[in-house]
Amino acid sequence: MFYTCVFPKRWSGSWFQKGSPDPIRVYNGTISTKGTCRENDRDKFLIENTMEKCFRCVVLHEKHINVLQYKESHCSSDPQYQSLDSLCADINGDALLYSMFRFNTSAVPCPFKGSFAFSYSRGHGDCDNPPSTVDSCTDDSRLLLRFQACADVLGSESRSE
Repeated sequence: MFYTCVFPKRWSGSWFQKGSPDPIRVYNGTISTKGTCRENDRDKFLIENTMEKCFRCVVLHEKHINVLQYKESHCSSDPQYQSLDSLCADINGDALLYSMFRFNTSAVPCPFKGSFAFSYSRGHGDCDNPPSTVDSCTDDSRLLLRFQACADVLGSESRSE
């Protein structure tokens, strides 16, 4: 069978993902840790893992030239359940969202200046009081995130990143 699915050229390269011991390589129609793209519809990609002999849907979003985020279905070896539509329909709205960050890239200036408030969630409710803050730093390519703990939200904590 002939496939013509390729990822955008700008995604080519090595990427870091928390929990992955080795860099993830994206090139042409392949993601090194997932497999080879066989079909796509906009941001939805049908990936074949030839090692595990299964297919999965990966919904990929470019959040920034240096950041890709994705959700994925389980890897199905059932021939009746290997279409792009059926596997992508299997991804719930609350499925894990994975982030990949490009290795060896040049710094990009922060698009905003000053200090802003934000809320966050660790899966046990929104932590919005007291508000957490984000500040642009003296190094124009970095941000300082100050997370505040919320007394009524399990898993919230005070820390800076």
